[in-house]
Amino acid sequence: MPDNPVEVKQAFTVDTQAPATPKLSLPSGTDAYLNKTETELTIEISADTLEAGTEIQLQHGTRNLGSAYKLTEDDANAGKVSRKLTKEMLGTEDGAYDITVTITDEVGNKSTSEKLTV
Repeated sequence: MPDNPVEVKQAFTVDTQAPATPKLSLPSGTDAYLNKTETELTIEISADTLEAGTEIQLQHGTRNLGSAYKLTEDDANAGKVSRKLTKEMLGTEDGAYDITVTITDEVGNKSTSEKLTV
């Protein structure tokens, strides 16, 4: 076997930047209450920059509310996405619930919103 060293070069990117901090809000004209006749509440999630492929997860404390949602190109272009929060997700007890959203980019960097109380 000939003694010919082979040099291999591989470029890579280091990404340790957390996604932009998400913001939670309610659509204009809605309140933060689920009354006896309502079954769901719409929550808007926005950020200064949203990237397609990023996952968002609504949470109450450490408990996930529903499944994670992967942002589409349309969501990223709009700069926001709406998600439904149902009574079943929250549970049966009356009271205030502090909701947050965690955004996780495709390489695992995370950013969490301030709470929104519903």
